[in-house]
Amino acid sequence: MNRSGTGRANTPALSWLFLAAAVPLLCVANGRWILPLAGWLAPTFLLLFIQSRPPLVGLGVGFLAQFLAFSLNWQGMIPVPGLWYYLVTGTYAVVYFAPFAIHRWLAPRQSAVRSTLVLPTAWVAIELIFQRFASPYGSWASLAYTQVDQLPLLQLSTVTGIAGIHFLMLWFAATCSFAWQNRGRAGLLLRVARVYSGVLVAVWVSGELRVRLAPLDVESVRVAGITPSARLTSDLRQSMAKVPPAGARQNAAREALIGIADQINEDLLERTRTEAHAGSDLIVWSEHAGRVTPRTETRLVQQAQEIADEFEVIIVMGMGVWRPREQPSFENKAVIISAHGEQAGTYFKAKPIVGQETSSLGRGDSNVWILESPRARFAVLICHDLDFPGFVRQAGRANTVALLAPSADWDAITPLHARMAILRAVENGCSLVRPCENGLSLAVDPLGRILTSQLDHGLDGNVMVGHVPLFRLRSAYSHIGDLFAYLCALGLIALAASGRRTKSTPRGLDEAIPR
Repeated sequence: MNRSGTGRANTPALSWLFLAAAVPLLCVANGRWILPLAGWLAPTFLLLFIQSRPPLVGLGVGFLAQFLAFSLNWQGMIPVPGLWYYLVTGTYAVVYFAPFAIHRWLAPRQSAVRSTLVLPTAWVAIELIFQRFASPYGSWASLAYTQVDQLPLLQLSTVTGIAGIHFLMLWFAATCSFAWQNRGRAGLLLRVARVYSGVLVAVWVSGELRVRLAPLDVESVRVAGITPSARLTSDLRQSMAKVPPAGARQNAAREALIGIADQINEDLLERTRTEAHAGSDLIVWSEHAGRVTPRTETRLVQQAQEIADEFEVIIVMGMGVWRPREQPSFENKAVIISAHGEQAGTYFKAKPIVGQETSSLGRGDSNVWILESPRARFAVLICHDLDFPGFVRQAGRANTVALLAPSADWDAITPLHARMAILRAVENGCSLVRPCENGLSLAVDPLGRILTSQLDHGLDGNVMVGHVPLFRLRSAYSHIGDLFAYLCALGLIALAASGRRTKSTPRGLDEAIPR
């Protein structure tokens, strides 16, 4: 009989059933295929398997399952080729499996409630270190992005950032594992369940109240997000592929490219004028929507200034500038035109995608660009910048009412990348306007509610129109940053330092493992 008091042994067959449940759940817990519930259940079943097998078997097979799932569900999303892809996914698999190994080693040395805190604190601490100091992709792969539809839960990010959401999800897994291992000890289970459920209910109720008590009758602005013509951009890509490396024909090919780019720009200006005439207060082009050379850039900006002055509309021009004979050879920027027709400033993409953009883009801006207008204050960023919560917090500290983020995606990261951006709005208590070429364009309010959206996939002349409120909600995270995550790191150190068996230690962990 099992000495844990359950009266039932953990058989090898049962432990492999845990693994059989974990593997498919891991494949839909994040990445290309997301079932929000799987984000809670996949870590739970993986932990149950690890805990019910001898350490080498549980950790070895568990890691293999995680690596295979990562390799499958991030296909096409991580922009690196061949073996480099498996090196990157392998790194992520190691990082996100390390908390399970720490839990397997440290949890048995803790008292009941504290044993359930090892996994979530380890997860948050390791992710903090990895994303802040090692990963070039910012907060990609964070589990919080799988929960974007749960508005009450998202409100926790206004205090803890995404770390608080991860903590609750992994704490759930650890609590369920504890309950299974000690299923014959009712008093102990009740105490542990009371602590977790009390925190979860408090978070959910406070989030629900925040959503329900948010102001409704507020001033808003009409916004329009414009993406370039799919037909013309396709023609441009095909023509670029045919440019010879050198010679007289190269100049002719470049002139042909400029001709197609001029058509793209004329179409953007025409739709900008149409939206300005329709009453839009703010018009944002998608990332590098305008295609120019230094020779043609000035004229395009002047034409946009004329529209802005005529209709008193703010225009944020996502623009790509070719500099074929210079290094860097490309500029990815946003030109900001005030409602008086003046060029208010230029923002250069701060976080180019490593491997895909860093070879051709120069160093970007180190600060979010803040646009002051008579009605409100806006922040301008570009696409991948939104994947770095610490960078975007500058907008929250500046009390901006909206993030204006020209973006461009590809099929594999749609709609996940757009959903990731929603958390930046909630964290900083402001709205978001994100026009996106070949992806999901959307606008959301400070609570994360989608106000309008438009899938830009093969559409010619796409425009997203909606009304964005001019108000902010309080956000502690804007000011305290990752304090909660750092406290988790300190908590993990404290657990490791104080880890010792006590009378209340869950005993079934090592003792119930089949030999």
